[in-house]
Amino acid sequence: MKSFWNFLKKNKLYGAVNLVGLTVSMAFVLLLAVYIHRQLSTDSFQQNADRIYVIANEDNVTMGYWLDKHLKNNFPEIEKGCCVANMSRVC
Repeated sequence: MKSFWNFLKKNKLYGAVNLVGLTVSMAFVLLLAVYIHRQLSTDSFQQNADRIYVIANEDNVTMGYWLDKHLKNNFPEIEKGCCVANMSRVC
């Protein structure tokens, strides 16, 4: 172990590159863990959380009245639905 510390003292650029790489990779792993946790815990407080689905795109989660009616009429396995309207515009 002592020889490794001596090697790092002599090669500071090598040590800095390794430290930066470790820091970036750990940050990525933490961000990925937070993202996965949020995706898996969405609406988990609901009674039938395993039966809730959201139809959305990358930008927003709005759904018109006609889409709710169309999905209910064409897919009999849909028990309930709701329309979501986003009134605030963020540019």
